Amino acid sequence: MPIAIVLGVLFAIAGWQEARRFEKQYGRTPWGWDPIFWGVILFLVWPIGLLLLAIGERAGRKQAAQRAATPQPWAPATGFTPPPFGDVTFPSAQQPYAAPATQQYGQPPTAR
Repeated sequence: MPIAIVLGVLFAIAGWQEARRFEKQYGRTPWGWDPIFWGVILFLVWPIGLLLLAIGERAGRKQAAQRAATPQPWAPATGFTPPPFGDVTFPSAQQPYAAPATQQYGQPPTAR
């Protein structure tokens, strides 16, 4: 009996850490269950808990791969390349500079 408790504790810690690792990598735990819950499940029934954890992780990886393969509406079209940082030109830079209609301080120009 003591060996079963030691194994239960070891599997509980391993299941809790695995659920936390999976959450950090994919953004959610397998089946959305809390990592502490995974620890409790693996402590109580570790053979079944291991199977549930493995199935949940596989399903979570599949969902993450499907989300990554689906194009996002805000993503740029394929083949889009932004201009290089230093080559940005503004419309005013392409047109010659127009002299102001009045001289300094709003005085009208005088004929010479």
